[in-house]
Amino acid sequence: MKNSKAIATLILIAMFVPEVLTGSTPLSGYLNPVALAILFVGYGLAVLVIREFAVRNNLNFAGIFLLGFAYSILNEGLIAKTMILKEGLSMAEYNGYAYVFGISLAWSAAIGLWHAVSSVLFPILAAHTLFSDESDKPWVNKKLAIFIAVLILALSTTFFFNEYKVSGTLSQFIILASAMFALVLLSKKFGRKGLDANFVAPPSGGVVWLGISTFLFLFLLLSSIVAGLKLSPILFFALYGSGIWLYLRVLKSKQWMDQKNLLLFSVGCYIPTALTGIALAFGFSGIFLERIVTEVVATISLVWIARKIIKK
Repeated sequence: MKNSKAIATLILIAMFVPEVLTGSTPLSGYLNPVALAILFVGYGLAVLVIREFAVRNNLNFAGIFLLGFAYSILNEGLIAKTMILKEGLSMAEYNGYAYVFGISLAWSAAIGLWHAVSSVLFPILAAHTLFSDESDKPWVNKKLAIFIAVLILALSTTFFFNEYKVSGTLSQFIILASAMFALVLLSKKFGRKGLDANFVAPPSGGVVWLGISTFLFLFLLLSSIVAGLKLSPILFFALYGSGIWLYLRVLKSKQWMDQKNLLLFSVGCYIPTALTGIALAFGFSGIFLERIVTEVVATISLVWIARKIIKK
């Protein structure tokens, strides 16, 4: 295949970076064939399909961002099924908070924002930066891309209705599938000629710090304080929407809406995640050394990548 290196790079970044840097899956976990298959399909192939859809529809980065939210529904809603859990969420602050019609709305919004940047935007931006000459061209045959998309949807639907964790209901599936479909349709409204074509500034450290600040917004303000103290969900979503609007405004005003600056922004989002992974590693005595080494190397690598892009 002509673009095999670019495809492999995108798939590997999508499979490894989000899971390893968050500590969700240690490197040794990839030795499990079942886990590896799920990560390959649920992360690697899914992000590849999103990338192909974005390129074929000439979407800008805002469009890809919306597709990232749609992906979060596939990942956390249909496969992992955390969006339909009322209790037992990976962030206990969201247990029982803003749970409406069988959907944990606040958790869905928070994890959706994280996935949009870290699981979708970052891998695509990284792959496009490494293979810039091929970034605006499809990498996969259209029929093959459609087949992969249908396969992923079929498998994720099967996961949703099986007994793993909890069996999803038809009404929950309709809500999640409708939201995912609506986000995909909405993303098509954001063509490249609109948002990012006129915003180009030299890469700078400021955009990295802006990305780092998202940790305070998402995990401290929204999660630990608003959701943790079970304050009004109306306040949560008001702050949530205002925060996204403010970040977009800063990115536009600073002319950081191009590929390299947005990559730096997503690197900044990942740095606190990796540092948090180091702290959390102390709770895993069995694989303590593996997690510590992995997260330290990841943090150093992220800083190195940022410095490399800025110097160029």
